[in-house]
Order: sequence, then C-alpha cells, then structure tokens
Amino acid sequence: MSSTGTAITIIIVVGVLISLAYIVQSIENQRQQKRARIQAIRNNIRNVERLYDTLPNRVIPEQLNHFISHHLHSQWKKILLLDNNSSFQKAAQQSLQNSSEFSVDNTYPSGSLTLLSDQREAQKTMTAAQELSQWLQMLKKSSPQSQTINDLLSHLQYCHAQASIDRMLFDAIECEQTKGAKVSIPQYKNCLNSLDNMHYSQKNDRQVFELNNHIEALSNPSVEED
Repeated sequence: MSSTGTAITIIIVVGVLISLAYIVQSIENQRQQKRARIQAIRNNIRNVERLYDTLPNRVIPEQLNHFISHHLHSQWKKILLLDNNSSFQKAAQQSLQNSSEFSVDNTYPSGSLTLLSDQREAQKTMTAAQELSQWLQMLKKSSPQSQTINDLLSHLQYCHAQASIDRMLFDAIECEQTKGAKVSIPQYKNCLNSLDNMHYSQKNDRQVFELNNHIEALSNPSVEED
C-alpha cells in the first residue's frame, strides 16, 4: 500500500473512532441526563410525601388530599416514561397506594382546648404548612390549576394560623398547671381573640366553644361543699 493509501486509511480509521467516541459519549450524556431527571423527580416526590405526612389528618382538607394524590401520580408517570423498570413500578405502586389510603378526619376532638395533640405536632404543622405553601407557589407558575392552588394556599394559611394558636394554648395550659388559673386566664383570652380574628368561624366554632367554657370555669370556680 502506498503512503497516500496508508494515510487515507489512517484518516478513515481515526474518523470512525472519533465518530464512535462521539456516539458513545452522546449515549452516556443521555443516560446521565435521564438519571438526573429521574433523581430530580424522585426528590420532588419524597419532599411532597414528607411534608404531606407531617400534616395531621385533622388539618388536611379532601381537596389537598386529591391534589397531592394527582400530583404524585403524574410524577411517577413521568419516571415510568423515562425508565419503566420493575423497581420503579413497585415504588410507584406503593407510593400511590399510600396516598390513596391516607385518611382525612376533620372532626374536632371533643372536650379538648386544642385541635392538635402537643407542642411538637403544632410546630411540625406550622413548618409543613409553610413549606407546602412555598412548593405550591412554585408549582403555580407553571400550573393551569391556579385557582385550585389559590384555594389550597388559603387553607394552608389557616393550618399555619391554627397551629400557631394551638401553640399559644399549650403555653396557656402549662401556665395554668404551674402558676394557677388566675394567671393563665389572660393567656386563654388572648388565644380566644386570635381565634376570632382568624375569620374561620365554621372551622373554629367548636374550639371557641371549648375555650369559652374553660375560661368561664376558671373565672367562676365552683365552691366545694364541706
């Protein structure tokens, strides 16, 4: 083979190798992009599930329950379109089953001054409501369901305010237990005023009733008979 033929062969081989390297790199880049996309979607799913699981079922409306379930379904659908392997299929099935089985119980606990069970739950509710609101605000920018999201944001604002008042009530309860009824009455009345200012009368009627009764009992203690 002449030197010219050899040079041409070398050029062709180098060109083929460069083309193959480009194709291999392109395929690897696509794989990495797909993995990154799947990871981002899974992170979104985990974050939404975590926040949703933090909210007590007494403060979750059916509308939010349906919205979250629909969102999780759409996110898993995106993942399965990218990679429909058995592992993702099982994870999607479990996630959607958990969201469909989540119960909503908006009944107020009879005889309780608070909707939530303790300070820790109240703080977790405030944090979750705030973070869910931030997530919905970002989602709203690219979502056609803006009115639905506005309704959910309004309810999460209520959740945050409710949890904040419950925290105040737990402080008042602790004050009553440690310092006595007389000292705690102003704190209870402050909580009552905060409830009145929330303007969620139908949701707060029971709590207002319980709190009024408690303040009345503290203000007019029964006289024990000898």
